Amino acid sequence: MVSMGESPSGYIVRAAMSTMPMLRRLWAEHRLASACSHTKTLVLSYDDGPTRPTTERVLDLLAAESTPATFFLLGARAMREQSLVDRMKAAGHEIGCHSYCHHNAWRTTAAEGVSDVEAGYAALSRWVAHDGIFRPPYGKVTNATSRAIHDRGASFGWWTIEAGDTEDVLPEPRDVVEAVSARGGGVVLMHDGHPKDALDDGRIEFVLETTRRLIEMARGRGLNIKRLSEVG
Repeated sequence: MVSMGESPSGYIVRAAMSTMPMLRRLWAEHRLASACSHTKTLVLSYDDGPTRPTTERVLDLLAAESTPATFFLLGARAMREQSLVDRMKAAGHEIGCHSYCHHNAWRTTAAEGVSDVEAGYAALSRWVAHDGIFRPPYGKVTNATSRAIHDRGASFGWWTIEAGDTEDVLPEPRDVVEAVSARGGGVVLMHDGHPKDALDDGRIEFVLETTRRLIEMARGRGLNIKRLSEVG
């Protein structure tokens, strides 16, 4: 869609700059799904944190189940909740960058998109390596943001199944679990925060129940629960 104040030619240029990165994304997600199925792997991943109380409750559940996960954090929130990130790291969870304040790379200038990426890594440098894994906000990538990730030697942290916890109408947790089970594993995208705020109570309970059921299903089917960088 052409945004207000943007010329049609500007939109065409912006769309063209996004095409190749998104084609690479589709191929990467296909390979990721195949790897998860082949190795019988489940990855629990959470975006947009850390926030209270969601992140605390997710960490409590994962600790009780002795289960690893991958968290993609926003730099701005990590700065406000450093003790939560310390706890996450100490528990052995994988931490990746999700930018600083969740800019949609398709709706900002190239410079703004790259700046959000770089600021995220800077804020998370205590917990995330220079070449740590990156998950782009909204899954949107441009040539500029893709180049920024490539230049630091980092990789993208894609997913294969969305839990749907940001939808207006939440799905049933069992439907998410059945979808993962039918594919023989996968990388599940959930949230321990929302781009604009913390999750409400109903969404927190959905994330927790879906996580519980996924862990139960994985153990029942003999799936390996791993961190995202361990898939392969």
